[in-house]
Amino acid sequence: MALTEQPMVDVHALLRCLAAKRPVFHSEADFQFAFAWEAKLQNPDLDVRLETHPDLR
Repeated sequence: MALTEQPMVDVHALLRCLAAKRPVFHSEADFQFAFAWEAKLQNPDLDVRLETHPDLR
């Protein structure tokens, strides 16, 4: 699926679903992962990739 053909996510519905399941998150990264996971569950065709910042020292 090309980038322009990505399925849309209903962000408001996704946030309502997350709020019902988990009203509190431990960190921003925790929220980002939960958001991405729920988006993927709701739309399996969605390509999800989380950004990381590895320590290269």
